[in-house]
Amino acid sequence: MNGPGHLQYLSTYIVNEVCAFDAGALGMVGTPTEQALVDHVFLTHAHLDHIAGLPIFLDTVVDLGNESVDVRASAEVLGMLSSHVFNDRLMPDFLRISQQGPVFLRTTAIEPEVATAVAGLSVTSFPVNHPVPCVGYMIEEPKAAIAIVTDTAPHDSIWQRLARIPNLKAILLDCSFPQSQAKLAAISGHMTTGQFVEQARRFARTAPVHAIHIKPRFYEEVIAELKELNFPSEQIIIPGKDYFFV
Repeated sequence: MNGPGHLQYLSTYIVNEVCAFDAGALGMVGTPTEQALVDHVFLTHAHLDHIAGLPIFLDTVVDLGNESVDVRASAEVLGMLSSHVFNDRLMPDFLRISQQGPVFLRTTAIEPEVATAVAGLSVTSFPVNHPVPCVGYMIEEPKAAIAIVTDTAPHDSIWQRLARIPNLKAILLDCSFPQSQAKLAAISGHMTTGQFVEQARRFARTAPVHAIHIKPRFYEEVIAELKELNFPSEQIIIPGKDYFFV
């Protein structure tokens, strides 16, 4: 993830050094050598704070002599990338270039609830409640699993989905706005602190829920409200910090 200190302006989650979930900050943090460890990128949706760093990342790590980067997302999101990002206007058309010469970028359309085996992980997407096509991800190893559920309003089917996962160690869940911004949260498809804590308490017996995607402008207000609601401060994800869920 990326942000000065505690603030999260852009969204990226790196798992086991080689898989990135979202690419908002990808390409903007770490050395080129560190970035080049990432071979697989899974996108939740095409909003800019979740894809902004993808072209920069590719421009940094491209090496025609090495294996290609594989970007995976729904067909709708891949179509948006092709039309609006890799179009020789905003950025070079890396997709066309890969078709004409050595392949350094591959894209793979994924379907909800269909597991993908990659880098020792099993990755499965599932729908969330957002105004544009958007998914969460279940990431599983043999003895542990986590869920990344960013950019969503309350959605009961998410909890029904996660309740079926054995060895679930953590849920990273949207907590974007304070209660004062309830209307904005509803319009934009995010959660307020009250909604977040209600959802977190529903699922606390299954796995700890961690707060992510706090809007920087409202950070202090969100943190104060979470404290008032007795939400554990250690379960508020800090951008740039390493976490181990075992």
